[in-house]
Amino acid sequence: MYNQERKQQFITDRKHAGKEVKSFESLFKLTSSVEEHYKLDLAELSPSEIIEIYRKSKIVNVRAAGNALSKIRQYQKWCISQEISTEVTALEVKPEDICAVNFTWIKSPKDLAERLDRELRPDKDFTIDILIKLNYWCAFAGIPRDQRELLKTEDVMLEPCIVHYEKNYYTFPRQAKKVLELSVRMSTFNRQFGVDKKLTAFKRKDSPYLFRSIRCDHLDVEPIQTGLRKEKRLQSLTYNDVYNSGIYYRIYIDGLSDDKKDINFRAIARSELSKKYKKRTDVTHFLDEYQASIEEGYKKWYTHFYE
Repeated sequence: MYNQERKQQFITDRKHAGKEVKSFESLFKLTSSVEEHYKLDLAELSPSEIIEIYRKSKIVNVRAAGNALSKIRQYQKWCISQEISTEVTALEVKPEDICAVNFTWIKSPKDLAERLDRELRPDKDFTIDILIKLNYWCAFAGIPRDQRELLKTEDVMLEPCIVHYEKNYYTFPRQAKKVLELSVRMSTFNRQFGVDKKLTAFKRKDSPYLFRSIRCDHLDVEPIQTGLRKEKRLQSLTYNDVYNSGIYYRIYIDGLSDDKKDINFRAIARSELSKKYKKRTDVTHFLDEYQASIEEGYKKWYTHFYE
């Protein structure tokens, strides 16, 4: 507990007032690493530093996030009453800012590559983790979820790092090239067995599909990812989160090349929907709602990473 004497006094005052204290004790344990890092008490942390506390949190909904912020504000107000500090900085933090979903956004291809390399096995081990990485790169490149398992090795152009499916061409960033190349060319995957965790090679399915595994033509990586999350080897990145981040990143990069050009969210929404729906009536039906969703999401994403 950082600044223990002050916080113990706060807890003692609450006890004397007949108020609950256990949740505050848990809060102070949670905040201590960030306080120690900045050498500042929770009462002096800025809004961005408060958000940092929850970067690895398990807060998954706005109500729980609101409760957490309420406790920080109560402590900060107590510090003001004791003439220790002068501001309730937590008032500037919204519950949405500290929800776990906020940390599933991807800033850039470099960001995604670093997260995947940090959380999954290295490519040199030649394990099934390569297909899990490929799954996220497909999302970032903008390939709809229901099309990813239908991709064939012949759809991949390695040198320009482009995947062609039906009428669409998807450009993969250079950070994805190694994973894409291994997914195409590898004939085996390694698995660990025994006490010594020795890697043993198993032949991949003889199939034209890119997501072929040892046993099947179209590997569904979702159950594997769920298992990895339970083992705490993988954070809660979802296909949809990374897919949306890819849309926002492309909008951002397009704006850098021509900063005077207005963002045509309607054209972007129409293009995205056209990949998922073959009927023009379906595209038109969802267009307004999807356009609004992209606009709102992009503004939050841009504010979070680039403002």
